[in-house]
Amino acid sequence: MSVEIIRVEEPEIISWSKQILDGAKRQAKDRPYLALPIVTVVGVAAAPVIATTAASVSLAAAGGLVAAGAWELFWGPETPPPVTYLPAEIASHTQDIHGQPLRRGITYMRHPRPSELSRIIKSTDFHSYIMSQQVSEIIHYLRAETHLKSLSILIRSADRTHVVVGGKLEKLPVNIKAESRNANERRMTLTCDDENRIEHLPSYVWLNDFPEVVAATRYARRGKMQFSQSTDMSFGMTGNFAKYANFSAGWLSTFVIEVEASFS
Repeated sequence: MSVEIIRVEEPEIISWSKQILDGAKRQAKDRPYLALPIVTVVGVAAAPVIATTAASVSLAAAGGLVAAGAWELFWGPETPPPVTYLPAEIASHTQDIHGQPLRRGITYMRHPRPSELSRIIKSTDFHSYIMSQQVSEIIHYLRAETHLKSLSILIRSADRTHVVVGGKLEKLPVNIKAESRNANERRMTLTCDDENRIEHLPSYVWLNDFPEVVAATRYARRGKMQFSQSTDMSFGMTGNFAKYANFSAGWLSTFVIEVEASFS
């Protein structure tokens, strides 16, 4: 599963960067004895303007060890992530999940699920939004399958060096209390005033990723249950994605969701 990064840039800026890189490729082909020094300078100069997979391929095709070294000095040992650039005119008519037009200077990420591709999220809010969506679906499914009385959900990060779980999640569709005792975990509790079942969602985005939820509720009638389920929040991204998209690298980790529930 991959995540698309979106930035707002004017077409002429993108074109200018591409012209420089195309010129470097022609230079490498026509006059290879001059390729290394020229490509080295161009690669470093162009990188802040447009960081795409095509750029890194151009550098590699031009032949280079010196160019590659300069690239790694600027970006780190990995190539920068692919980016979709939108002109300001198009971006002004494109909205994020909060109904705001996309703006220059902000990095966005598209929802990774095919059914949710229309959802565009600020990169700094991406993981908290996805985790909120997952938790919301778990709660909704439990309420639709059982006469839920109470629920406790503990989200625990395997990475204890980053404060990621304790941050603000998106608004959940139920009145749920949340507390953070440690930097890497967050507990949410819910007491249901109405224990009647609710209607299932027309479709679930994440439920197939949580087979333990389905298995645990299949025969749940009265009493209590407890289970845990892990979820990988990296979505195939690496540390370079985190640096470029400006979100905490602590999200690139496995999280454990521990659920305790009681039914009537």
